[in-house]
Amino acid sequence: MAAVKIASKALVKPAKKIGRTECQLVTFDLPYLAFYYNQKLLIYQSDAVFADAAAKLKDGLAAVLDDFYQLAGRLGKDDEGVFRVEYDDDMDGAGVEFSEAAADGISVADLIADDGTSSFKDLIPYTGVLNVEGLHRPLLALTKLRDGLAMGLAFNHAILDGTSTWHFMGSWAEICNGSSSISVPPFLERTKARNTRVKLDLSPPDPLTKPNTDSGAPAKILREKVFKFPESAIAKIKSTVNSTPQSDGGSKPFSTFQSLGVHIWRHVSRARDLKPEDYTVFTIFVDCRKRVDPAMPDSYFGNLIQAIFTVLPAGMLSGNPPEFGAAMIQGAIEKHDAKAIDGRNEEWEAAPKVFQYKDAGVNCVAVGSSPRFRVYDVDFGFGKPESVRSGSNNRFDGMVFLYRGKEGGIDVEISLESGAMEKLEKDGEFLIEEGIAVNDLLNKPSTSAPTLGFLHFPPSSPIRISQDLMDSPERGRSDSKRDVGDSSDIKSDRAGDDEDMEGSDKRKHRSSKSRKLSNGDEGDGLDGSGRRRSGGGDRSESRKSSISIPPFLERTKARNTRVKLDLSPPDPLTKPNTDSGAPAKILREKVFKFPESAIAKIKSTVNSTPQSDGGSKPFSTFQSLGVHIWRHVSRARDLKPEDYTVFTIFVDCRKRVDPAMPDSYFGNLIQAIFTVLPAGMLSGNPPEFGAAMIQGAIEKHDAKAIDGRNEEWEAAPKVFQYKDAGVNCVAVGSSPRFRVYDVDFGFGKPESVRSGSNNRFDGMVFLYRGKEGGIDVEISLESGAMEKLEKDGEFLLQEGIAVNGN
Repeated sequence: MAAVKIASKALVKPAKKIGRTECQLVTFDLPYLAFYYNQKLLIYQSDAVFADAAAKLKDGLAAVLDDFYQLAGRLGKDDEGVFRVEYDDDMDGAGVEFSEAAADGISVADLIADDGTSSFKDLIPYTGVLNVEGLHRPLLALTKLRDGLAMGLAFNHAILDGTSTWHFMGSWAEICNGSSSISVPPFLERTKARNTRVKLDLSPPDPLTKPNTDSGAPAKILREKVFKFPESAIAKIKSTVNSTPQSDGGSKPFSTFQSLGVHIWRHVSRARDLKPEDYTVFTIFVDCRKRVDPAMPDSYFGNLIQAIFTVLPAGMLSGNPPEFGAAMIQGAIEKHDAKAIDGRNEEWEAAPKVFQYKDAGVNCVAVGSSPRFRVYDVDFGFGKPESVRSGSNNRFDGMVFLYRGKEGGIDVEISLESGAMEKLEKDGEFLIEEGIAVNDLLNKPSTSAPTLGFLHFPPSSPIRISQDLMDSPERGRSDSKRDVGDSSDIKSDRAGDDEDMEGSDKRKHRSSKSRKLSNGDEGDGLDGSGRRRSGGGDRSESRKSSISIPPFLERTKARNTRVKLDLSPPDPLTKPNTDSGAPAKILREKVFKFPESAIAKIKSTVNSTPQSDGGSKPFSTFQSLGVHIWRHVSRARDLKPEDYTVFTIFVDCRKRVDPAMPDSYFGNLIQAIFTVLPAGMLSGNPPEFGAAMIQGAIEKHDAKAIDGRNEEWEAAPKVFQYKDAGVNCVAVGSSPRFRVYDVDFGFGKPESVRSGSNNRFDGMVFLYRGKEGGIDVEISLESGAMEKLEKDGEFLLQEGIAVNGN
């Protein structure tokens, strides 16, 4: 590609005298100081004389800067270290840098076609320049070419968001087309949206530091592509996602953005070959102009956006129909109201942290720009653009820019690791056989992809994450797949709706079928069901000459794969149950004795709203109590809304495997299931939301899922450690279905049954049937969180819950 030669540079100031102005940057602006300049390239086919076009653009720019004079200023700080935009007619360096360039060997067709797009970096200024460097640079620069016209622009993202960018561009075009004034002046009073002063100690980076890289991460080879989805393809995607009516009957249909977003998310995740348990994050930046209270006008000039994260295990995203993921996205957007916005701002102001693109999330699809921006209406008098694209800044693995297509439809500009991109561009389902045009944008090796560290719990064991985020999956259940029983079952000792929880104690005289949950490998070859059966059963068994239910000892009937493990006893100097890489936590253990009245109240509350599909069974005692514990423990931990929390349970697989095993199977026949939510999503929804997450996770753990888990583990064996239970976890072991108080050796029933000190960690919960009914909840928590929990009246339900422990 021919070289781009700079012919001249000039600073363009407002046409009128402005004087000195200062505008404080607010909380909505400051997190973006560590972004790179936001680059745009507009490509025009034009026969206009270049010198005339340049003069027209300069004159129009000077006139429009009368209103948008903040773009002609510089970043500065006041005496207290608060960032602001400063402009003074007489200040050094004030104005917008306007560069004129020539590239006689480059045609408009070259830039629009697949070939030649590597020269974008030469057409757009400020590649690899951080917004914070606006301390010493003009805030916007523009470059033009002689062959046709290519306008490369670089905007400081700490000064304005996309809505303001295209408001400015449209206003500039208005002036160039002969208007004496712009139709919609910018609203410049940023402090009307947020007036909190935040001091940030930031400096421009070391000039020797490479741009857009994470020095601690291995370089990824990125490829960028433009997928041009015509209107027919967009309509087909939207129709498919909306083909199944939403279960609540009153929700709005999924929008074009939600439909296309989940389409991209699902197929990018598939192209990455993510494991079912791998997390993937869909990140969007929501315009808050009409969400804040009081609402701001559309002409608000600055940043008025916040990031929203939707998280799912890849298996949950791909294993459900597309409307499931779309509901996740829709729910996140709808819930981001004024209260959520204020909460996010208050949290950030208490501990300021500049946002980096690597914070977009693990295995992310992060969407910038919007097809609502009227980018092809930017006509300066020599026609509309032939193409509008983004530059090379702020790109990483999973970054997506959406633009309205020139002829309709939507252009989807994606950056992906090269192997994933190769799979995506061959994915007929992604392209929906509509003849989607595919353009290489910057098809070159890149090191602009940092390791994404938003989520700090990558499951390291072969555990399939079963459930997550914003909206429940299908809640329907068959009669043979149920969870944990209600208080009447506990009282009468009948096998009820607790059959998924370990300890659903069904003997030959019981008619119900069982699904159970277990407390996991406990180190002696038995799971909880096997242990309770070995320790006792019917109260008279200790006086019988034989036991009523002999154990089924043929373990290989459940799985007959031979796995070699090279394990040795631990170093005797190593402390048990500790993670040597983690700081020591001071744990406290408590037993909360929930009487039957409290259990009934919890279950009634969770089931007070009928499930939306109308045919699902109510939430069980385990699901109801489980979400009650999960929500209140998360609150006691003072988790931030974006902090993840995991609810971990151990599923009894005796009746789930194929062929099913008898209830008397002796050994371990359990697997762990994880339900993951951001804390804000868990607490911000009613309790039935979290209960539906748990219910759906249990329901989906069938024979196919179990076999897949086993095959994966056998391919790469790794012993399970309790720290693998999950970040900010609530991990439930034991079960109120175990008949622990029926273990009578001839001298009466136990007065108390408790767990020992092994296998305890922050968030471990053991559930036992209470001696007088109800459920004893034995919890281990970090001491500060435990102190809050034991004073939480809502957790204790004001029912006089007895509290025992240290």
